[in-house]
Amino acid sequence: MASLVWEGLKIPYRFSHNTSVGAEILKRLSETPERVLNICYDEETSMTCHETRLSSIRIAQNLSSLGFQSEDIVGIICSNTTYLPAVVYGCLMLGMPINPLDVGFKKDDIKHMFSQTKPKLVICDSNVYEAVKLSLDEMKNDALIITMREPINGVKFVDELLSTTEVEDLFEVPHLGDAKQALAAILCSAGTTGLSKGVCISHANILSQLSTYDMSFPFRSLNFSPIYWSIGFLSTIFTAFKPRDTRIMTCQPFSVNLLIYLIQKYEINVFMAAPYQLSLLLQHSTLNTRNFDKVLLFYAIGGFVSEKLRKQFEAKFPKHPLIIGYGMTEACVTIAVTGPSDDIKGLTVGKVAPNVEVKVIGKNNRPVDIGITGEIFAKPEFPFLGYYNNQAATDNATDDDGFLRTGDVGFIDEDGYVFLIDRKKEIMKYKGYQVSTTEIEDVIKSIEGVEMVCVVGIPDKVCTNLPAAVIVKNPEFEDLSEQFIKDYVAEKFPDYNQLHGGVYFVEELPIENDKIQKRFVKVIAIREHNRLRYEEED
Repeated sequence: MASLVWEGLKIPYRFSHNTSVGAEILKRLSETPERVLNICYDEETSMTCHETRLSSIRIAQNLSSLGFQSEDIVGIICSNTTYLPAVVYGCLMLGMPINPLDVGFKKDDIKHMFSQTKPKLVICDSNVYEAVKLSLDEMKNDALIITMREPINGVKFVDELLSTTEVEDLFEVPHLGDAKQALAAILCSAGTTGLSKGVCISHANILSQLSTYDMSFPFRSLNFSPIYWSIGFLSTIFTAFKPRDTRIMTCQPFSVNLLIYLIQKYEINVFMAAPYQLSLLLQHSTLNTRNFDKVLLFYAIGGFVSEKLRKQFEAKFPKHPLIIGYGMTEACVTIAVTGPSDDIKGLTVGKVAPNVEVKVIGKNNRPVDIGITGEIFAKPEFPFLGYYNNQAATDNATDDDGFLRTGDVGFIDEDGYVFLIDRKKEIMKYKGYQVSTTEIEDVIKSIEGVEMVCVVGIPDKVCTNLPAAVIVKNPEFEDLSEQFIKDYVAEKFPDYNQLHGGVYFVEELPIENDKIQKRFVKVIAIREHNRLRYEEED
């Protein structure tokens, strides 16, 4: 640490500064041709590195024959199925930046992102074809659409991209120039409070992450993340680089029963989970930890891991290490990470990740010292390329020294551990008081029977916001009432931190990109608050 900046371990960049992700994937797949790269549970298929390499080359060559070239943006709205990795690799080998969207997106969601990125090609699952077609038509975008999973009459199908070209051995990856500036992907920002922005990721951003990985570990890994999520996109790429890795894929949503089945069927030893998935696992009524004996590593990333959740994990899995990763899409994911042997104290998210710099900015907009709270700023090895077609947001994303604003409030202790306290965006005002939604959520999470909770503010002319809690409760705790929650919170906090906006039970919370979407939860809370108010008036 120098000049109030904390630095992670410096690991040399392993790649040429003029290479690309596609060129490196092509090389790595040829090194372990017989290795099973991916297993698709839903389609009961597997692909070796050789098969994937050949398919990727054919996709790149057939796209080139259709007139596509490097820098043409491709939108991908696909589930985790057999040929998806080859589609991703093929596009990267041709130098086409990838803009992955969620298969659950509706027409307006697709239109919002594609109006920014303006793709020339869209590859999508057949069940979202109509939404894609409508959104492109409304934008007057004549992008070619190619479907996966099921063919549609009159629409190109992925099989056409997989057909032999008879010149596969002659394929060469086009030169893209400086990897720090060449665009590899446009990922959707992981925001929870507003519409997504397109995060520009360079080839060097991705390869820099790979430079820090231990490639020797024999992975049989599972995560439920689609490529729309940054961790799903990067997992798809990273698997090609790990000579002893096999990734298990499924397009089914997470459930504890499915997780247990997949772990036993495929002898999975690494499970990458969002915090809410860990929470559901630990609260499962019939959980038998012996089903996880072959799992060597749990990795939690994509959200805040509460102290309660950490303690629950340690109690259930005392012999299993839990690695906690903290990051953001703009930093190409990892900012800080705990080690397998770390004594995870309090709410730490670990030490600064390799090749990353971190500082904490206090109230006077200056860096602060050990133990002093402020906003976390982070700087990855290679510069952030900005938000696609959004200069105003780009200008606000970093400070003058190139450090990214995370929006997270925290501090760094004397041992170099990063601690998170709150989100700047999740501070609301009630009668002039600052109210931390995170603090209220943490108290509610400690109540037995609460599975998930999200606290939001209901707009109010007098108070500015009325704190309200939207909760998913365990079905086994039917007697858990709204009033009990309100009273419990009232015992813990002063008046301004209490649930003046009410408590509302729901079957599920809206989750996207592994995060609870507060803007949608707010709609639910406002709707229920207004409904009850009108009923009382009647």
